[in-house]
Amino acid sequence: MQDQSKEAINWAITAFLGYLAGMILMMILIGLLVILAVGITHIVVCILGALNASKGTRYRAPFAVRLLK
Repeated sequence: MQDQSKEAINWAITAFLGYLAGMILMMILIGLLVILAVGITHIVVCILGALNASKGTRYRAPFAVRLLK
């Protein structure tokens, strides 16, 4: 279970960095698309993680930056 909590934190950090990049890119008007893409991906990854957790299987987010190991 500890590995899944680390995976969730890694995904949260990755999503935060994506949102931050979108905020910075708002200056050139592409940031809204970046924030929308990160938001949709964030929802999908969270749902998949919750479904796998309810089954008792491991889930690794495909785009997560692995800062915690």
